[in-house]
Amino acid sequence: MLGISAVHLATDHWKVHFADRLFRPPLVPFLMDQAIHAATIAAALSVALPAGQVWSPAAVGLGWPAIYLSAYIVAALAAPIALIVLLDPTFQHAAQAARARTRSLVAALTVLTLALVAGPVALPLTLAGLALATRRPASPHPLDGPAGLSAIAIVAASTGALLALMG
Repeated sequence: MLGISAVHLATDHWKVHFADRLFRPPLVPFLMDQAIHAATIAAALSVALPAGQVWSPAAVGLGWPAIYLSAYIVAALAAPIALIVLLDPTFQHAAQAARARTRSLVAALTVLTLALVAGPVALPLTLAGLALATRRPASPHPLDGPAGLSAIAIVAASTGALLALMG
């Protein structure tokens, strides 16, 4: 845990103090930061545990629930944050960001759940919802626009389809 914490602190320190000078758009440092955090945790687990326990969801009782929870977190929380940074890099629409993130969270949770439980009905329902939501955006925030909502729907539907294929 100390090693993971040290890498986390060093990565975040680098991102805050140096990344904006080296990379444009700001999405690049954000994605690098997330990749470093995930790789550090994977490396620490691989060193600490046998490979069968690290890389097999069935090896532990909560393996599959953890994978599903992680998928929901990525689709509903991480993807909207990445999209805010990508679609509004200067944070022109910062005043609408919190509500836009809340709407994207609901959309991602809905689409991901539909992909997991609704089978062939998921696609038409998702497309109908996307058509309605993009007809009258809730705010001028890019996350509420067609590009933002479409990206959220694609991430959530792809994640749900991948989980459905795995399970």
